[in-house]
Amino acid sequence: MFRRRVARAVGGDAWVCEGNYAAKTFDLRLARADLTIWLDTPRLTCAARVIRRSTGIKVRPDLPVGCKEGHLKNTIDLVRDIMQFDAVRRPRIEAELARWITAGSVLHLKDRRQIAAFLTSLRRPAG
Repeated sequence: MFRRRVARAVGGDAWVCEGNYAAKTFDLRLARADLTIWLDTPRLTCAARVIRRSTGIKVRPDLPVGCKEGHLKNTIDLVRDIMQFDAVRRPRIEAELARWITAGSVLHLKDRRQIAAFLTSLRRPAG
């Protein structure tokens, strides 16, 4: 059911998708993507952002009902996952990218400066 919904979502001519559920749906998404943007910021930066977010805003309007930030166990789990990313998730992501992506169709952004430059390039008028 989930894969069918994702296949329908990426079946059109234009779509944007984030990177979760790589093991379940990368084949559906990467095979059809014109451009893949990999936001690959340093682990410590990611962990610090989770901790900062978790100690600040407790409820946001964009979170699902019953879900709130600041739950200590969730924060610890997220930080642990972030710190294990290179050993656990990175190899699979790199293998899937190598399998499905053509040369030049991955934009690998590794820090705030690269992300800012990319966003600025989107705002520039063509030509």
